[in-house]
Amino acid sequence: APDLSFALKLAGWSILGSVFVKYGELVAGDFFFEPSYTKALAIICIPTLAWSTVVFTTPRAVQTSPGRNDDEDGAGFWDNLSMERVKTFGKAGTLSYVIVELVFWAAALPVAVGWYRVADGTWL
Repeated sequence: APDLSFALKLAGWSILGSVFVKYGELVAGDFFFEPSYTKALAIICIPTLAWSTVVFTTPRAVQTSPGRNDDEDGAGFWDNLSMERVKTFGKAGTLSYVIVELVFWAAALPVAVGWYRVADGTWL
């Protein structure tokens, strides 16, 4: 059950996110209106490298919840990612996979078009 610390953390992150969105454009200035491939590459590579660093340097013991095994043999979450596992859930697994893909592309396509605008200065 959520407790007070969870609610405070959620409120803090929400406020931080809203401040970043609200005042981020003031810091960015004309950054997004002066396109270049260097800016686009930096916008893509910096978050990718940051996320990859977190994922690939975090010990496996921290990535899984203590006292919980995803499988009988103790294999972790990352070891069980496969289309075969999705197929074991039948129609529900296939439907969930399709929904996840649709949500991904619904978010990814507008972002890609927007970053193309930053890189090239024109809309697709």
